[in-house]
Amino acid sequence: MRVAIYDQNADYSKKLMNYLNGKHGKKIDAVAFTSKEVMEEEISGQKFDCVVCEDTLGFGTIPVIPIIDERNGEGYYRYGSARELAERIYHIDKQEQDIFTGDEKIFAVYSPSNGRIRTDYAWQKARDTGGVYVGMEEYLSMDAEGYWMEEILFFIKERDEGIVDKVKEHIVLRDGVACLPSARSYLDYRYLNYEDYRWFLSKIREESEARFVFDIGIGNLSDFKIFGLFDRIYLLTEDNEKEKNQMYLKLMEQELSSIREKLVFVRGMDA
Repeated sequence: MRVAIYDQNADYSKKLMNYLNGKHGKKIDAVAFTSKEVMEEEISGQKFDCVVCEDTLGFGTIPVIPIIDERNGEGYYRYGSARELAERIYHIDKQEQDIFTGDEKIFAVYSPSNGRIRTDYAWQKARDTGGVYVGMEEYLSMDAEGYWMEEILFFIKERDEGIVDKVKEHIVLRDGVACLPSARSYLDYRYLNYEDYRWFLSKIREESEARFVFDIGIGNLSDFKIFGLFDRIYLLTEDNEKEKNQMYLKLMEQELSSIREKLVFVRGMDA
């Protein structure tokens, strides 16, 4: 979670930054600024997740934790424990994960490293939202008579106008969760390009009221830009995989500069 910090007292900002990066560096990437104007410029270009600042104006929709001088106010008390600030930041992270809008119905769950945690999280997300779990794992991990997912992928490629009805026909229940089990191999998914996914997801939006949670395996998508078609992307990260996560985000942002607006970071221990 990227956090921007500004206070007129530069030493104070630096102390907060050092604490957050030293004690919580596996989950928080804090940056202290000596100029509010410079911070606003950096925020507009680099997409921070939270701002800690005396002034709460000028940051658009980015959550702000104000630095306050009185304990009875809403914000982080200047002379309080920095641990309280970290807890406030984590609370914002949790809130972001649970907010849905009426238009959001197609979600992706992805992890650059851990497939088992990813699948468990996607499954639980489908259960919690009353949605449909869509398996896009590397290899089949759920029994599906006839391996019908390959047929669905064929119908998508053929632009079959009855695709949503075919999807509904093939939904199976597993422990009370509506599911579309994955294909036998990730190679089947890689035949689908950006336009195939754009058409398919638009048909779901138009013709289905249900939410869909896609459990996407590593390397299953033929194009990074496909992630931009989802309403929200839950990105599961491991505390000991910081470099891998950063490389993944760098590649994503090269293809989709606005992707952070759709990302919800989920730590492995919370999944």
